[in-house]
Amino acid sequence: MDITTEARPTRSTSWVPLAFMVACALGISIGVTAIMGMLLAALAFSQTTTIVVPFIATFHGFLDTTGTHAVTVTGSWAAAGVVAMVVADALSALAARRWR
Repeated sequence: MDITTEARPTRSTSWVPLAFMVACALGISIGVTAIMGMLLAALAFSQTTTIVVPFIATFHGFLDTTGTHAVTVTGSWAAAGVVAMVVADALSALAARRWR
């Protein structure tokens, strides 16, 4: 008697898990982009230096007239959005490759 059973679980062919994975990757990449921006602003603030990320943002740390640290941030929201989308694309491609 030859009984063959496959113990491997089957994966859903629905688009819902893939859409959820892409949405999570987008949320993670937006968070990572925001955290990197905050870290660079904190570094420019504490070191009173200017940090330039080409096409994205400039963090200018300086001493105020009263002698306290200050920072100004000038940048492009569109460029930051493109960075987040590129990171999300790479992350979701990596996750999809690992998942399938």
